[in-house]
Amino acid sequence: STGNVRPLPAHKCVLAAASPYFQAYFEGPWSQLEGHENGIWKTEVPRPLMKAVLTYIYTGELMEPILFAPETLAETLSVAIQYQLEDLQSLTEGCLQKGLNLENVKDVLLLANLHNATGLKSACFAFIGRHAAKAMFDPSLMSLAVEHPDLWTELSRSVIGESAPKASRSVIGESALNAVPHRRETWRFFTFPAGKRLFFAFFPCCHGWNKKRENA
Repeated sequence: STGNVRPLPAHKCVLAAASPYFQAYFEGPWSQLEGHENGIWKTEVPRPLMKAVLTYIYTGELMEPILFAPETLAETLSVAIQYQLEDLQSLTEGCLQKGLNLENVKDVLLLANLHNATGLKSACFAFIGRHAAKAMFDPSLMSLAVEHPDLWTELSRSVIGESAPKASRSVIGESALNAVPHRRETWRFFTFPAGKRLFFAFFPCCHGWNKKRENA
């Protein structure tokens, strides 16, 4: 139930059996809070999506297209994680992985990072590593260096680990990534394959690199 919207009927025992979240909710003190009495459970999930989730819980079948429509996949994953529906989460992550492309990989990576979905995050890293020659030159993806520097560092290390020879990775790659006294005025680098050769691309972390070059 959400506000004044017509409630969706469901059995507490079915929900509790499907999810640790619901089990704790209906058996714990939260069910006695004001507005939650008499078996009423409130959610901000849109009614069509919540109805589809309940259908999946009851049948175990993917009968509702809304669950895996491209425009609702991210929300389906959020619902599955929030309500600890592990099977639905796994299916949703699988759909997101299959649909990865250069246009959506950043959004999916941010979604995975937000929900700490390690499997989906690893799939994004692997995809970027396979398409590094294009992906890592994309201004949108490169903006992670400023917007989410920790995630950018994790991505850079992953790309180095996937594509660089072991010696290059340990001697050059790690030292370059770790020797960063000030994030605003340092360079990050990674390697990726171009045919049979490896070549290096250097990118600034933040805006301070221009000033550093001018003073050099």
